[in-house]
Amino acid sequence: MPSAPAARPLYLAAWACPRCTSGAVAVTARREDPTGHVHQTLRCGACGTWRALSLPRPLAERFDAALDADLAAMRRELERRPAPRRAPIAAR
Repeated sequence: MPSAPAARPLYLAAWACPRCTSGAVAVTARREDPTGHVHQTLRCGACGTWRALSLPRPLAERFDAALDADLAAMRRELERRPAPRRAPIAAR
């Protein structure tokens, strides 16, 4: 089993896909239990691996914050780039 990249903070190391080590992991389902744990079903966007992950709520909140920061960075990058040019559609 590959190890997660060392450059990631420790709390994000569990987020990386255990099969391909990609960080392109999405939460597909989430539920909280009365004991303070968050149970998530995750899917890797790179290799398609599915897995279940249970975390204490504070750690799950850090994952959520990291995900929000990544999404905001992607939005900023998309806004920074010029819109792609498209070829005109030929008349039929």
